[in-house]
Amino acid sequence: MRNTLVAICMDQRPELVICMLAVLKAGGAYVPIDPNNPDERIRHILADTSASLMLTTSSLASRWADMGAEAVCVDDPDLADPSPAGERRVPAQVQMEQLAYCIYTSGSTGVPKGALNLHRGLANLINWYVGEVGMAAVDRVMVASSIGFDLTQKNIFAPLCIGACVLLPRCSPAEAARFLKTLSTLRPTWINCAPSTFRTFAASPRIWSIRTVVLGGETVDEALVSSLKGRDLRLINSYGPTECSDVATWLQWQTNTPLPSGNMPIGRPIANVVVHLLDDALNPLPMGEPGEICIGGVGVGRGYLGQAEKTADRFVVNPRDPEGSVIYRTGDLGKMRADKSVDFIGRRDFQVKVRGHRIELGEIESRLLDDPSVAAAAVCAFEAAPGDTRLVAYVVAKGGSANATGDALSRKLGTHLPDYMIPCSWVAMESLPINLSGKIDRLSLPRPTWVR
Repeated sequence: MRNTLVAICMDQRPELVICMLAVLKAGGAYVPIDPNNPDERIRHILADTSASLMLTTSSLASRWADMGAEAVCVDDPDLADPSPAGERRVPAQVQMEQLAYCIYTSGSTGVPKGALNLHRGLANLINWYVGEVGMAAVDRVMVASSIGFDLTQKNIFAPLCIGACVLLPRCSPAEAARFLKTLSTLRPTWINCAPSTFRTFAASPRIWSIRTVVLGGETVDEALVSSLKGRDLRLINSYGPTECSDVATWLQWQTNTPLPSGNMPIGRPIANVVVHLLDDALNPLPMGEPGEICIGGVGVGRGYLGQAEKTADRFVVNPRDPEGSVIYRTGDLGKMRADKSVDFIGRRDFQVKVRGHRIELGEIESRLLDDPSVAAAAVCAFEAAPGDTRLVAYVVAKGGSANATGDALSRKLGTHLPDYMIPCSWVAMESLPINLSGKIDRLSLPRPTWVR
């Protein structure tokens, strides 16, 4: 079973953790899938991974009947293994270069791509979380994100490694009232989520049991930091792509210390990870000069499943390392501060983050163009308020089609894409503006009324 990909798709429950551990113990690599994803997206993931096994629950099993993977229901009472523990065959010790998990991220070609992560990166991530950040056995760690989100993994494994408590709520932060009640009942001391998620409950007194807030996936702006002034907690800003075991850099701020000005830096590299600021030719840039954030070290994964060309483009040999180590080109722009911490500036391309989820706008556009009622389409992201990023779709109907409405297209996109990738605003256009290069002039597209 070594390196075999095994799909796991279920809601948050103890069996979820057991399945993750079982796959790793058997030498395989798990593919976490959020059951709230549309069937078409799940179908693609199963086909792309060639997963022959899906660990799920009886309430969900019927969804996978025609998807090619054998559904094993972990809540089936007949599933118990009758063999003595000593007779169960477990492979030799897992090697650090073996696959640990494969998480699917948004892809610019219109379909998600699987990022392959190794045991070395996962182990290093957990060591950082427990050692440098300082998780302790007395902590109660709330899992506030879905299993398909890369930051979820460390919030399950790290507490288990030190005897801390893992809290698995049966609701998500999107269910605000129910989630706040859960927080009040379970009284977590530690939570890790995207800034936009944290904002939804940050002001509530029900979260005052929390002593450590770890944010990642989006910019932590000055307004959010200011709102926490005087609270008895510490704030960790973390940064890192799915392709590099979740976290590459981090910065800690104690709320009883002076406020950082502007957006919070993404900090310095975690142990055994290297961050470079490079130009287009992969030459290092001086302090303060904007460049692409490139990541090296043990966190760098194996690449994208079945996508050699994309892997070769993003996972490149460091030209200044005589040992030929591989660095990952994130496509993010940043600059080095005098204290050696890194400021995040933005994206080089059209990749954005919404509620902490990384999105390739091209994937949404590709799905829109597949629709027979759409002649042309563009999708942009705007901030309605600090930290509140929203998607806007600009659509040209084909032949005056009456089917290219926002409601109709939203429903169609919902069969392929998760809800956070569905535009919240739709603008009908007679044509899309074109620049001198023959490309869509996105700067000339009309701004929504809520954009200042």
